[in-house]
Amino acid sequence: MTCKTKDEMLVAMREKMVLQLIARQHFHEARHELDHLIATRQRNKWAISAQLQQLVAQEWYSQAADTPDIHAFYKPYAQKASEMMNLNEQNETQIISGSLKKTKTGIGFVDTVFVPPFLISNIESGANVTVKAVKTFDKKKNQWGWKAVKIKENI
Repeated sequence: MTCKTKDEMLVAMREKMVLQLIARQHFHEARHELDHLIATRQRNKWAISAQLQQLVAQEWYSQAADTPDIHAFYKPYAQKASEMMNLNEQNETQIISGSLKKTKTGIGFVDTVFVPPFLISNIESGANVTVKAVKTFDKKKNQWGWKAVKIKENI
């Protein structure tokens, strides 16, 4: 929830997070995420599901105030997630340099390394880059591959 990516890419994650926050009685944070989620859906002219409408109509929502700094709430969790990523990175990593090839869907590849869209939103296709990649299992292909976790444009 703290990564720098487009709101449109986090819609499904925010919906799950709202339900988790409600279950843990973090109502102020849940309201923040729900408001943000609905605003993103409205901005993109996407439907607001009946479930989201029902959440807005519940008592907890009207009693909760929006959290002014949601990042302060997520900060301890982000640190733990980062530590977990670092543990994964220590297992099997590689550094690859090459030309970034972006697809029409916004994903990218450097050689055979998959690069998620949130890492390359500000980098043009064809740019010379260096990526740090971790070995991951691709469920769709049922095989191991490499996924970029950091990227740097070479100047």
